[in-house]
Formats: sequence, C-alpha cells, structure tokens
Amino acid sequence: MHPTETFVSFTSIDGSKHEIWPESGKQIFEGDLRPNGEWMLVDKCLGLGLVNRFDVSEVFKCFIDWGAGMVSLEMWSEERPVSKESPLKISHEYEVREIS
Repeated sequence: MHPTETFVSFTSIDGSKHEIWPESGKQIFEGDLRPNGEWMLVDKCLGLGLVNRFDVSEVFKCFIDWGAGMVSLEMWSEERPVSKESPLKISHEYEVREIS
C-alpha cells in the first residue's frame, strides 16, 4: 500500500545487511548472499513487518520480484530430479511483527 515506505530487509549468511526497495526490480540471492534463514517485508507507514523464516539448508537461492503494487519473495531448492523417494522440501513459517 505504501511503495515509497515498503522494502524487504534481511541479513545474509555472510553477515551483510540488505534493504531491497521496489525500484530494485528483480533480484536473486545465492550462496552466502542468501538470507540467513529469515527475511522481512517491511511497511514503515503501517509499522508492520511480515517475517518469513526458513531452513537455509533447504533453500538454494532466494528471489525478490517487485511488481505493480506487489512483491514476490521466492525460495528455490537446488535443481535436481524429484521422485517419491527423493522429494523436494522447503519448510517455512510467517509472522506479522510490529516494528518501530
């Protein structure tokens, strides 16, 4: 709702801090630049953050895609054959958090 006050925030596995704003367009984070198990969509006007936590060992790369009035936060597994014996699994959870 507030494109000039909304961004994605996370700390990478390598310890670097990131704020990704809508004008950034599409971005992919791989290797040690992936979020360290948590990233958050922040709306400073509402004072809220939507936190998405995940198991880093299950996520090969993360993708942020800003569109008109929306953003996609995607987690991708490694590319490999999938079967009943070797399924893909990415476990994650969401939390709405008040921010100051």
